[in-house]
Amino acid sequence: MNITRTIMGNLRVVLWLIMLIGALVAISPTYGGDGFSSNLEFGIEIEGGSTIILELQGNLVQLQGERDLIVEHLIEQSAEVDITKVSSNDETITYSVDDLASVKNDITLATTWATTTFDEDENTFTVEVTVNQAHAQLLSSVTNGSKVTLVSFEDAEWFEVRRSLTEEEEQMINEMTRDEFEEHLLGWYDEQLGDLATVTALQNRVSPQTTQETRDILSTKLNYLGLADIPVKTISDNRYIEVEFAATELEQA
Repeated sequence: MNITRTIMGNLRVVLWLIMLIGALVAISPTYGGDGFSSNLEFGIEIEGGSTIILELQGNLVQLQGERDLIVEHLIEQSAEVDITKVSSNDETITYSVDDLASVKNDITLATTWATTTFDEDENTFTVEVTVNQAHAQLLSSVTNGSKVTLVSFEDAEWFEVRRSLTEEEEQMINEMTRDEFEEHLLGWYDEQLGDLATVTALQNRVSPQTTQETRDILSTKLNYLGLADIPVKTISDNRYIEVEFAATELEQA
């Protein structure tokens, strides 16, 4: 049997031989003092990918307002009763109310954010509350129950209000500069607070601590999903969270 003629007559074998010879030429295997070497590179080089930038919604707020008036307003609004201040000091405020026994439960529910004691014989109740507690509860009240936390930022204390933007505000934030939008928020808060308190400073962001904690949560969840190699980091003075998906298009990420 003529082996050469048989091979040349089989097109697939011919193509295979051509590819083999081409591959050998491409990798150029050589032998030297260090053993075999070639142009073959091991590993995978990944190009492209997507980056997602996340900004948590919320505001940092500083405000001024008289504690006693704020507490009175909050109780009357929530319990739907009329109360009168009897006395107060730096730690407590005492109020009187008609027929305390009939509204005691309502007042208890209205002051879960403070410590309240009752004197039914005198028809009075005493609320142990700080200025910060009163301010935090007021901010929560005017933002439909948003979570409000006292945080430290730029060597000062701020109230972090985890308030979501309305659809209108989401449109506005894309059309305004940061300063313009924060000016809008100042006006909005002043309108909601009325005569009870005044916002003295505001930033449309959450605290660095909250951003870092959220980054850690995201990183942990990705790790649980087997995606531990996806970088999750904070950027721009801990204002944003950046998530990098290597070799993944944005639609897939």
